[in-house]
Amino acid sequence: MSNFFVENAEELQPRENVRIVQVKATPYPDGVRVRVEIHLTPFQERPSLEISARQVGGPVVAQMSVIETMIPTLEFTLHLRGEGDPSGAYVLTVDLYYDDYTNPQHRQETTFQVAQTA
Repeated sequence: MSNFFVENAEELQPRENVRIVQVKATPYPDGVRVRVEIHLTPFQERPSLEISARQVGGPVVAQMSVIETMIPTLEFTLHLRGEGDPSGAYVLTVDLYYDDYTNPQHRQETTFQVAQTA
């Protein structure tokens, strides 16, 4: 299979070997947006991702789906929902799956801290 986003096609992994390599979450100064970076292993078949952020010990405050991504490196802005002061500790969870989102083949989590805004 040819993938024009990868320089070395021989590095492309079959679906069973595709993993999340790195997840990074960086809050913006406004306290309601988070820059998210996700790096995957190069892949032959396009995986899907379920991404969610929740306050530690609290409810989900942001959620999104990426369906059959074409690229192994993704960057986007996630908006945190909720009322009141958004400051505190959060957990960002990324599930990688094929076919069935309820049965992810790989999961990675990272924590981030939203500072209190003025």
